[in-house]
Amino acid sequence: VFVAAPDRVLFQARLSALHRGETSAVTQILRLIPRGADDGEGFVVADVSVVPFRDPDTGRPMLRWQLKDTTDHWRAVEDARRLRMELE
Repeated sequence: VFVAAPDRVLFQARLSALHRGETSAVTQILRLIPRGADDGEGFVVADVSVVPFRDPDTGRPMLRWQLKDTTDHWRAVEDARRLRMELE
């Protein structure tokens, strides 16, 4: 899975901040592109949270990822926006 180009720069910047030791979680809505899909229709929209923590056994810094598929909601909002623009 790849982060779509429009979302990539900000997401990479936020992950870099985690790597530098910032401890705040990263939460962002991203367009994710499954391997082999084109950038147009084959993307998935996900609410992504990345939380830094330390492994309790080793003390090593780790990242915990949570992804929630919000594609259907995102498409419904985009459809409503398009219809509203057509009606205006």
